[in-house]
Amino acid sequence: PILVSFLLAAGVAVAAIAGPAHLTFFVLMAVARVTDITTTDAAGRTSINATFKALPTRQRLAAQVGVEAAGVPIALGLTALLILGINALPGAGVVHVAVATLGLCLAWCGCQAEWGEALARVERCN
Repeated sequence: PILVSFLLAAGVAVAAIAGPAHLTFFVLMAVARVTDITTTDAAGRTSINATFKALPTRQRLAAQVGVEAAGVPIALGLTALLILGINALPGAGVVHVAVATLGLCLAWCGCQAEWGEALARVERCN
């Protein structure tokens, strides 16, 4: 999410200066999306498995099944609601969606830092 956050911030800055119709904004948003897909697929599978390692053994499988079976569809639904909510606001547009996405990415970076510390504590105990 750090690299995607950087690209989103650059895109928001371009949109603020040149407007959302500028080609640079489109290219930055497209690169951010491709980067998100690539890093999620490449690093996500290993890190997701490592993430569940922080849980006690009995809870691991239940948590993993819950996240994969329900978590992803719920996250997609909440994302759709966020986009619909932003689009329902008068005067809101694609830049507002990018700003909201940037906020979510930054929050995600903070959560990852905390979870990494918890994972390190669990590894030290094992």
